[in-house]
Parts: sequence; C-alpha cells; structure tokens
Amino acid sequence: MEEKFRERNTPRFVRTAFEGAAVIAVILLGVVFFGSGMRTEGEEAVVHSSSIAMQDTGTQLFEDFEGDSTGWLSESVSAFVKVDSGYLGGQAVYLADTTAHLVFSDSWWAPGLTENFQDSGTLEFFIKAETWVFNNNPQPKLFQEIVTIGEQKQPPQDGDFSLAVDEEGDLYFGIAESGFYEPDEAHPAGVSLRLGEWYGIAAIWGPDSGIRLFVNGIEVQESNDDRPLAIDTFTVGAQGNIPNTRGHAFRGWIDNFRLSRTVRNASEMLVPMHVVIDSPSAGDTVEKPFLVKYRAESNVDTRTFLVDIYWDTDGADFNGTLLAANLPAVGQVYLGADLPDSYYYLYALAHTDGETSSFVMSDPFYVATRGSLNVGSTGVSQCLLERLLGRGDWEVVVRRLRDAVLDSFLGRALAVWYYRLGGEV
Repeated sequence: MEEKFRERNTPRFVRTAFEGAAVIAVILLGVVFFGSGMRTEGEEAVVHSSSIAMQDTGTQLFEDFEGDSTGWLSESVSAFVKVDSGYLGGQAVYLADTTAHLVFSDSWWAPGLTENFQDSGTLEFFIKAETWVFNNNPQPKLFQEIVTIGEQKQPPQDGDFSLAVDEEGDLYFGIAESGFYEPDEAHPAGVSLRLGEWYGIAAIWGPDSGIRLFVNGIEVQESNDDRPLAIDTFTVGAQGNIPNTRGHAFRGWIDNFRLSRTVRNASEMLVPMHVVIDSPSAGDTVEKPFLVKYRAESNVDTRTFLVDIYWDTDGADFNGTLLAANLPAVGQVYLGADLPDSYYYLYALAHTDGETSSFVMSDPFYVATRGSLNVGSTGVSQCLLERLLGRGDWEVVVRRLRDAVLDSFLGRALAVWYYRLGGEV
C-alpha cells in the first residue's frame, strides 16, 4: 500500500525524472552484465532424447521407457505397470494400480563409491496423474508415493528420500532422519498438481543447500535437510508393503526419469509445456481495462502453444468465465473492461494437440473502474514507463530504483514543495 500511495502522490515531473534516471542506470548495468560473457539462463537447452544419458557425464540413469519392459533399466517391474503414450508422442509408464511400481538397483549410483551416501545430486521426471486416491483408507492424509530412494519399509532408514502427494495433489518431500509418514513430518511443497496435465518435477540436494524442489523449472520450496541421500535401491510408484500412510501409488504416467550425481540449475532441467501469469499479481488493485502479461513455455517442446485467459470469483476450481481465447504463446493483452468492480482470480490455460497446462492465481486481485481510485488507495494505472518496457523483471528493477530515490529526504521534500504550489498528480 505504501508503494502505491507513494506512486500516486508523487508529482508526475518528479516521477518522470527519476524513472528516466533509473532506466539509464539499469541499461548501464545490463551492458556490463551481458558484455562480461556470462552464460544466460536457458542458453544450453537440454535435448529431449535418450541420448541425454550419453551427453551428460553426471547422469547415472536416464530412462525414457521406450520399447518393452525387457529393455528398461529397472530391476523389476510389477504386473500393474503398463506402457502408454508419453510426453511428445513417445512412451511412458502407466501406473495402473495402488501397488504399481518399478524398482531400480543401487548399481545405478555412481560406480566405485564405497560410502553409503551421495552428498549431492538431482532427481528429475515428468508426471501426469489420472487420480490421486482410489481406495477407502480412512487416514485424513494418505500419501500417494511417486518416487522413493531407499527401501520401502517402516521405519525408513536414515537418508531415505521420498516425494509424495496427498489426496488433493499437494506435494510433500523430505529426507528421512527418524522417518516421515505424517504430513507434519514432511515438507509441503506449496504447490498442487492438477490431474491430466504434464509437470516437470526436479529435486536437488547438497550439503550446503538442503533440498530444493522445482516444478516446471521454477523453484517452489526448499528445506534445511542437509543430510546426504542413501545409496540404495529406489522405487517409482509403490510396492504396497507399507501400512496406513505409505505404500500406495498414484494412478498415472511417469516419463523421462533422470537421476544425476550433479546439482543442476533451472536452465538444465527438462521442462514440459507450462503457463504463467506474470501480472497482475495476487493482491494487486488494478483499473479497468487491466493489462495481463502471460507466457507459455517449454525447453523441450517446439509445438505451437495457444493460451486462454479466464476470470472467476473463487479459486476453488477451474470453472471460470472466458476472457480471451487462442492468444499467442507469449504476450500481453488488456482485458476486463466490462467486469464489475470486485475481487477476481485469473486462470490461464495453455493448449496444443489436445494437451493442456493451467495456471491458477493463488489469491484474488481487485478490479476498479478507471478514475474511481482515490489518493492513497492501493490501485493505480500503469505508468508509461512500464508499458514501454513491457517486461516484468525490468519493471521491478526500475520501481525499486525509483522508490529508493523517492524514499529519500530529497524526494519527499520535492513532493511536499510541489503540492504546496498547487500541483496535481
């Protein structure tokens, strides 16, 4: 609120002068940074191919599940594991029952290691769920196992890793010390996976970083678990031999499973089609029509994406009203001119060849009639500088530089002097 008040109550000529100076400063910083020869994120995209295992010296295992199970790298495959269409038209494994699982031998860990733990590494895979819960277990929070590193037994051994979801698709993860089976002993990832959509999941761990969890190349949560992972067998799905809160697999698809002994950055992770709304943000107040900035991206999928934007008055489900359809993959558009003043959620749906990926705003934002916002309100129209820049990351930098100046004694003194002379915003 302070930032919006300051923006609306600062004289236009003061804002323009300081914003112009901020732009020059940002450009100079950009020249120094990009001219230094540093690699930009995404410059070295990973190719979607089984050849990854040969190109990547840090990978112990890459399994894209092509061919029949006799050619897979898993040590054993349960009868409930089927083959179905994978991401980008290849094959994926389909876990068809609560006990569907694949077990991989500990021989896939770095050869020649004599210790029982791996200090750092990365686990990655694509996942699409058909359903999370299909049993009558009365537990209030029933974990559906996705990947477990370490033998599936109770209690788990020190260093065992588990990535699981509850019955609502909320992700949990952690490295066991004394065992974790209840949600309060695991780490919530703060993100839910929607049924019927592909996600790229990556978990990295190291002695200095704990566990960091990424969804579609975006870090969603981290923990302070700085323990190394046990070098042991690992399971995709679940063997069904753990009572109550573990031992049940979700029903759905797994593709492009990769286990590495190196810690990857976001630009090196495999990312399927996903969509994000960059602005407005949850909690904003905007004037009609409001500018929506969005992007549908992937570093392995070269198909053409189209994006639909919806509005809704609740964030409970994807049941909103269409605002714009078949927009290009990346862009910005003014919407909502006819919406009544109120709180709204925005949804975005990217689609191509019958596949979809969605984004749901976590909290609502407020839409107001242009000119109805009073001095001191939290909503203001976007300034000319923001529209010219057209990129949210540049806007944030410029705003911070501008606000640092306007928060100074000189900036406040200029504003007071201007209003005493009868100036208008």
